[in-house]
Amino acid sequence: MTATRYHELISLIEHHNKRYYELDDPEVSDAEYDALMRELREFEAAHPDLVVPNSPTQRVGGAPNTTFAPIRHPTPMTSLDNAFSDEDLADFEVKLARALGGGGEFTYTCELKLDGLSINLYYVDGELRWGATRGNGAVGEDVTANVLTISGIPRRLEGVTGELEVRGEVFLTRAEFARLNTEQDEAGLPPFKNPRNAAAGTLRQKDPRVTASRKLEAYFYSVGKRGNLKARTQWDLLHELQALGFPVSPYSRHVTGVAGAGVYHHDMTAARSTFPMDADGTVVKLDDFQLQVEAGFTSRAPRWAIAYKFPAEEAFTKVEAITISVGRTGRLNPLAHLEPRLIEGTVVQRATLHNEDYIRDKDIRVGDTVVVHKSGGIIPEIIRVVPELRPEEAQAFQFPAHCPECGHEVVREEGGAAVVCPNPLCPAQAVERLKHFVSRGAMDVRGLGEKIVEALFAQGIARNAADLYDLTVEKLLQVERMGEKNATKILAQLQESKKKPLSRLIVALGIPLIGERNGGVLEANFANLRAIMDASEEQIANIPGIGETVAHVLVTALHDPSMVELVGRLEAAGLNTTSTVVKAGTELEGLTFVITGTLSRPRPELQELLERHGARVTGNVTKKTSFVIAGEEAGGKLAKAQEIGVKVLDEASLSEILSARGVTLQ
Repeated sequence: MTATRYHELISLIEHHNKRYYELDDPEVSDAEYDALMRELREFEAAHPDLVVPNSPTQRVGGAPNTTFAPIRHPTPMTSLDNAFSDEDLADFEVKLARALGGGGEFTYTCELKLDGLSINLYYVDGELRWGATRGNGAVGEDVTANVLTISGIPRRLEGVTGELEVRGEVFLTRAEFARLNTEQDEAGLPPFKNPRNAAAGTLRQKDPRVTASRKLEAYFYSVGKRGNLKARTQWDLLHELQALGFPVSPYSRHVTGVAGAGVYHHDMTAARSTFPMDADGTVVKLDDFQLQVEAGFTSRAPRWAIAYKFPAEEAFTKVEAITISVGRTGRLNPLAHLEPRLIEGTVVQRATLHNEDYIRDKDIRVGDTVVVHKSGGIIPEIIRVVPELRPEEAQAFQFPAHCPECGHEVVREEGGAAVVCPNPLCPAQAVERLKHFVSRGAMDVRGLGEKIVEALFAQGIARNAADLYDLTVEKLLQVERMGEKNATKILAQLQESKKKPLSRLIVALGIPLIGERNGGVLEANFANLRAIMDASEEQIANIPGIGETVAHVLVTALHDPSMVELVGRLEAAGLNTTSTVVKAGTELEGLTFVITGTLSRPRPELQELLERHGARVTGNVTKKTSFVIAGEEAGGKLAKAQEIGVKVLDEASLSEILSARGVTLQ
């Protein structure tokens, strides 16, 4: 792997972290995400000198959603490293023994890893003060009002004194998820992608009455601040939490050695389809709390616990048909229609076929028996064909030579696998662009679901994004099953969307290769949308993280006459086209820091503070390093700093240096 690929991986994973943690709308499966993380970790293990401090391996999760008030967790909510095989699990124990300075067989508490949303409940002298999401591990979102609607969460704990943080997972059962999607369909709204998305959206509802109407559940399994709890092991803690009234998972097991943990994992893998909720693996925790303290943490995760992920669940089914849809960029997307099969708690009837090459390479034909898998609730994928079960009448699929929507001759992208319809007037592309514009990752116009957008387009009421801002109650009432109340809400949402940041509008324009990351980069480097449109390819290509390919695509799209007209109409409608990005402070500009060891505050929090005031934080000590901030158990980086003469700071001396420059270390 090259350094270029390394930085591409960081950008990709950051993008997917934002989709998962902040938008609750993942674009890839857990298995695909895990593969990216594995590739990143392998490169960093082979090239530790190239590790950058903003690598996803050095941090936890996403930023808090600013819809709710931020809450700082008294103790950080860390993530876990992953295992994907029994060999990985054995390696975990070897590293654990090394950290503890000896071998021997350890006792573990094994738990089911629920696929939900992590929360932290904070009690003082037994009174519940607040409930918050994990957020970025240091700061989460205040969802107290919604937490109180979850059955089984105690507001008062008898006999508990001091500060107590109780952590758990909020989830929806598969049955409740199915009920909610039935309601969504009846209301003309898009279905939730999976139970985790539905649970996250429910917990973040602004109206607690909506949350209460959806039957969220929670299991609790750990603590941060411990108050006066007596448990000295994880196994005892689960029982103590249960005695206090917290719902605790019935699927945990007390085992000896990683062999016992492996047996537990494989038992849970075999039983996963019988669980009432989604689970994506098991968690293995060193049982003894004192040994946990001695084992400690890496910069991202505890050394004393690991998440052992389930393999993607597979099923045999038959291909009943192959159809083609046309996306907003003109790409022809093949889709396999399958005999229904239950996989990971949901019925699978479709699978993406990606492109013409994918179909040809796997030789997928209508009538074939195939093996499919699904992970994370996304559209499933065909792993392989079972050729010995192929019927005689099965024929190879022929990719169309003309667009199935407009009849225009299609072309294959040069050097790529995609087949596209180049007709800019193709109606299928136009309606998909409209759907993208109002989608959650773009202008986020709630209430304008796919069916309503399709109806508006079909009736000629809205043919492009600017037409949406000309909508009236009267026009919306022309849509079947549209009531005046819903129409009024949609208009209010459209008005609200005009205030969205410039980066959202850039993404909403639907330009290929311009997603959330590139939209944010462009907003950070230009004062307004017109400045971006006036910039040359060379100017844009020179922006770090953009490059020549993206610059060419962007400039070509923005100079298209139809795009120029659209932007003009959107400006006239009053949409925000000005950058609102706040530039970093300059108090620490020119200083480079390296952080090592265990500090009184989470490392990501300190890094964010330093960078916010203009400093640079790196992962390696060189002669160009200004200061090394060293906490307890600082290792090789401290030794390197002492060897080459870089000044070392403890937290007290760091505070003095920052104060001298007008920065408060709080």
